[in-house]
Amino acid sequence: MHQARKEFPTCFGRPPRNIVLYHKGYKAKEWAAWITMYSLPLLKGRMPQKHYKGWAKFVNAVRLYQKLSLTSQDINDIRFLFQSFYDYYEKEYYQSLEEWLSTMKLCFHNLLHIADSIENTGPCWATWQFLIERVCGMLLPLARSRLHPYKNIINNIHVLEMFNHLQFYQNMHTAIFPLQEVKHNSNNLAYSQPDSEEVLRSPSKRHNLRQSELKKIKEHFSTTHNVRGRKLMVIMEVDRWSSFPQKTPEFVLKKFYGQVEYYLAYEFDKVTYMLAYIHWTADVREDSAGLISFQKFGAHEFIDAFAIDHYVGFFQIKTTYYVIDKDVDYTDE
Repeated sequence: MHQARKEFPTCFGRPPRNIVLYHKGYKAKEWAAWITMYSLPLLKGRMPQKHYKGWAKFVNAVRLYQKLSLTSQDINDIRFLFQSFYDYYEKEYYQSLEEWLSTMKLCFHNLLHIADSIENTGPCWATWQFLIERVCGMLLPLARSRLHPYKNIINNIHVLEMFNHLQFYQNMHTAIFPLQEVKHNSNNLAYSQPDSEEVLRSPSKRHNLRQSELKKIKEHFSTTHNVRGRKLMVIMEVDRWSSFPQKTPEFVLKKFYGQVEYYLAYEFDKVTYMLAYIHWTADVREDSAGLISFQKFGAHEFIDAFAIDHYVGFFQIKTTYYVIDKDVDYTDE
């Protein structure tokens, strides 16, 4: 897991810590990431097939209820998957034995009511705890007094808000934070993105960057531009009957996986096209749990960059690559 961290796109967030060493300190977001993206590849082949299939029902239910919008069919699928997982757990772990009654925790029974809760209060994002966990993480450093922690937090927040409101007192704000002269370079020495107000300008004087500075600049742009996200899913129309020339072509949408080698801007007839040079995967397989894997890479090909749907991760375990896909809201429509 630690060796594969660099293979995951930055949009996946921080990979979870070693679950064996740090599972007691896992936050909700780490549990969600480990369950939905990493647990199936890590557990495949390490447990009997019946337990792998039983756990996959829980994983697929969690992936499904994390969608931003849910249909009635989605809710029915969530109810069915949780009920199937509950039946599997009760059969394999409890086995109707009195001495094993302690394995039937209340939280397992609560799974049977998640679908009803979604029908009553909406998708889970409306009530989940990720936001409050982040707020608690922001408040914790503000509590420096063990005797009066709550008063300490209130005072620190009050001071921070006073600084935030200084901008409305121009004279005082200027005295504390004096205005700095902005140097303007010619437009041909500036780089910006159409959807961003940020502008990267050429240095106004010669300066040799240190290795530490170069590292920070690379980390910044690898995060903002998702440079690490070279593994991706492509959706293209293909002829279902391409192997049968006599049949009438029937085009359908199909998913492909590959790795970007580089991008190329190609201008033809005064129109610029963005192309991507892709190293495709070969022989993609999907098991009964929905886990997608492949053994090797295949051919190279140029494609239109607009065909790229979203980034994925490739998780290599021994000689097998597993596709880690966070985009739970993808549909074939």
